[in-house]
Amino acid sequence: MNPELSVIIPTLNEEDYIGSCLQSLSEQTFRNFEVIVVDSQSEDKTVEIAKSFGAEVISMDRRGPGAARNVGANHAKGEILVFLDADVIASKNLLEEIRKCFEDPRIVGATCKIFSRRKGAKYKFFYKVGYLAMRFSFPFRPGIPGHSAFYRKETFFRVGGFKENLEHSEDLDLSYRISKLGKIKVIKDAFVKVSPRRADKWGFWNLFFRYVKYFVAFQLLGRPIGRYWGR
Repeated sequence: MNPELSVIIPTLNEEDYIGSCLQSLSEQTFRNFEVIVVDSQSEDKTVEIAKSFGAEVISMDRRGPGAARNVGANHAKGEILVFLDADVIASKNLLEEIRKCFEDPRIVGATCKIFSRRKGAKYKFFYKVGYLAMRFSFPFRPGIPGHSAFYRKETFFRVGGFKENLEHSEDLDLSYRISKLGKIKVIKDAFVKVSPRRADKWGFWNLFFRYVKYFVAFQLLGRPIGRYWGR
């Protein structure tokens, strides 16, 4: 029996995070799913850890999350594609709630509530603002973050998947294109927790205002602006 859901995780030197991500998937209440890790030639123990959890590992030479997610989608057996980042921890009911969500044939894409893996007022503020901005975007240009994006496979391929030539905002671009074919939904009874590693690397407020710039520009112009400063 084929899996109903395919979880796709792009990786590049993720040994510090991939274990906790896959552990959260191993504890899911829903069991009929596969895990596909698409690795861009990691030089650490990422692949070893992924295989220890029973994930299918696909190696690719090209870098970039959009390209890796497309590769994973092309190998997926499930009808629902669940894109997660390696530094994400999923609530135990996430896949069950995704399955329930897509029982509605009108749904073509979804995401869920997002929290920080680190406690603190500024991190709570960051994701609260992000959540409100995402909900605000739905009537205009729905912006689903790539670290927790769920799509019906048939619709994903109909719009051509992620645009691999974009340096950033490829996730917003995809959710906007898919939204033209059906309904986008936020799953309120499940969540993911995301690591603060980007804030640690580039500075909290630098990260915050750059994300604001990218999001607002996409809402106003419908396309990414500027160059990304690294992943």
